[in-house]
Amino acid sequence: MKKTVFLFLFIILLFTSSLIAQTGKIAGRVTNVETGKAIEGVSVFLEDSQTGTYTKADGTYILQNVQVGEHTINVRLMGYESQKTNKLVEDDITAIVNFQIKSSAIQIEGIKVSANRAIARETPVSFTNIDEETIKDKYTTGDMPQMLDDVPGLFSTTSGLGEAEITMRGFDAQKIQILINGVPVNDPESQLVYWSNWTGLSSNVKSVQVQRGAGASLYGSGAFGGSVNIETMGSENNSEITFRTSSGYYTTDGKSADENGNMSDYNPINYTTMLKYGSGKIFDDKFKFDISVERKAGDYYIRGTEYDGWSFGFETESKLEPLIINISDPINPALVSLYNPNGWFHPFDVAVYGDYAYLGDPAGVETIHLFDISDPANPVELEEYDTPGGLLDIFALV
Repeated sequence: MKKTVFLFLFIILLFTSSLIAQTGKIAGRVTNVETGKAIEGVSVFLEDSQTGTYTKADGTYILQNVQVGEHTINVRLMGYESQKTNKLVEDDITAIVNFQIKSSAIQIEGIKVSANRAIARETPVSFTNIDEETIKDKYTTGDMPQMLDDVPGLFSTTSGLGEAEITMRGFDAQKIQILINGVPVNDPESQLVYWSNWTGLSSNVKSVQVQRGAGASLYGSGAFGGSVNIETMGSENNSEITFRTSSGYYTTDGKSADENGNMSDYNPINYTTMLKYGSGKIFDDKFKFDISVERKAGDYYIRGTEYDGWSFGFETESKLEPLIINISDPINPALVSLYNPNGWFHPFDVAVYGDYAYLGDPAGVETIHLFDISDPANPVELEEYDTPGGLLDIFALV
């Protein structure tokens, strides 16, 4: 009986060992199809399992302990076209699978910079939008909070030009986040906003969104009571010059004491004058700018609140066509042979802008070459730039 059990266990162990031994290997090399150079860091993996590895500096790879049978091998690297192929793996045999992959440019969409705004029926927060025309109609010489008096749940008070305060649903200014173009301007310690630093803001606002309640706390602890998101971005498409002036005055009954303690009549006057120039679209509709200057001065209804200040504004807006960045080896074999017979560019050395290509010089990182690639088979070098920033300076050239 003991011999039978021993023989049975021996047969099971032998059978199990034979099953474990049913594995092979897959090895190979990954190169660039255009240049023949090895590519490092390529992800090589089996589609039907979690087995994978990366290529070495010489482009080689090896997958160990691959189960016997047919497998699909995938190779993938950003900036190159992905490939896959099938290969039969046999017991204790190394299957050789080489890949030649082609570089491909990555096209990125335009980048849009905008303020964080709530959307009706999508964002779970109570909010009110105020457009540019509404603000222009209300603005005389007041500060920005006074332009928002009609917003439900928001109250503003002031004791002079630049001395406005704001409350929202019972929360004081320390719990209300003020953002200009998405950037918080509250004092980091007191969480207050000193509107005397922003007296020229009222005449440069494009839109305002007031978000009420704790739902706007995504802006941080300072927005527990709500937030006021002010947007000034947006230049006009047509060239224009704007001149605006307005004034206000107060009348008081009886006399009041001046700074010397003398009783006298007090009828304060304040005013604001603004000059603004907008370039409209220039440089083939790729650039425009606005520049403005404003002076605000005068007294308020409380004695001793004189104000006299200047505000300056400058805004630029540029428009770039879709930009293609190649983060791999050469995008154009003809371009490579013309410029560099060795056929090698370091990653991030190639950028395409329409019919033009900017290439960094491997021999001198502070040199950029401009090519006309309207005919991809016959690229023509147009100019050479010496720039301290290398390829990072291409945006200054277009």
